[in-house]
Amino acid sequence: MKRTKAVPPKMKRTKVCLHKSRAGRPKSAVISYRREYNRIAETFGRHAGGTTAQLADVFNIHHVTLKTWRDEHPSFNRAVQRGRDAWDNDEIEKSMAQRAKGFKQNEKKYKSILLKDEDGNPLTDEDGNLTGETKLILTEMTVKEVGGDVSAGKFWLERRDAARWQLKEKAVDESQENNYDAILSRLADGLPD
Repeated sequence: MKRTKAVPPKMKRTKVCLHKSRAGRPKSAVISYRREYNRIAETFGRHAGGTTAQLADVFNIHHVTLKTWRDEHPSFNRAVQRGRDAWDNDEIEKSMAQRAKGFKQNEKKYKSILLKDEDGNPLTDEDGNLTGETKLILTEMTVKEVGGDVSAGKFWLERRDAARWQLKEKAVDESQENNYDAILSRLADGLPD
């Protein structure tokens, strides 16, 4: 008859994970959720955004375990979401403002050069066929200035200060509408059938 140790009633049983991380190292064998992970998950989300797999790597767990934690612990799920939302909003706001103002961007141009042997001949394999091995060489590096985008600026201002930059509805004058109809009918009369 086998004897087993009794587990004290206050201790929770933990799950065992036999998965490996994307880097190939084994994940922690004993996995248990702790409330202090909420702060870590939210901080990670605020500063890095990150995918579920990246967040799982922070805790050295499998992404399925992370999903289980999010399902079983609503406070953890809210912390993950708060962090991601903060990062998304910050990044989108910065990008939209940058696009509206314009920005400078480094541009690099490369040239592909066929590799040659010591005699200056293109590289060949044992059968004498060209290998086609090439090397990229940086030929030019410039700073390109991208002008501001009016649409992005308009979008940014309308959302940033809606009371001040709200679109005003234009009242359509019926007499103007009738004028357009008259012009169109005159044009149509002058066109051959």
